[in-house]
Amino acid sequence: QERLKNMISEEKRKSHPKPLGVEVKPKPQIAERGQMAAESAAEGGTDKEDKSEGHVSEEQLLHIERLQKLLRDTELKARTMTLKESALNEEIDGLKRSLARAESGAIEYKKNVFVRYMENVSEQDSLLPVIATIFKLSPQEVERIKQKRAASGGFFSLNFL
Repeated sequence: QERLKNMISEEKRKSHPKPLGVEVKPKPQIAERGQMAAESAAEGGTDKEDKSEGHVSEEQLLHIERLQKLLRDTELKARTMTLKESALNEEIDGLKRSLARAESGAIEYKKNVFVRYMENVSEQDSLLPVIATIFKLSPQEVERIKQKRAASGGFFSLNFL
């Protein structure tokens, strides 16, 4: 998690505003606006600022800056989510490996208990509760095993192998 935090802070440092690539026309003073409005009216136009190619009004500039900030924030969030996803996938892989190792050890333990049960008639009485726990045998199943062993006189222990 500490590595993830470091990666996120690194991405934040890399994120910086990009140049607009357009020329910003300064806002004219009040007297100049009046003169511009008069000239525009004489030409049959309106009192709005000249919107010739390459010039952007202050309102448009603010809108562009808001959109650029939104884009930077969204890109940063996307990179952060990608980093978190990578970290979570690494954690999942580690947990899968741990589970596989645990299952492998559990299977090995079960096998060893079962082999001891089958090989040693003298240990069968003491190993039956262990076997019942490992295989989640019901009390009825345990009782049936005990009855079969008692009725067979030891033959059920499979010593004939």
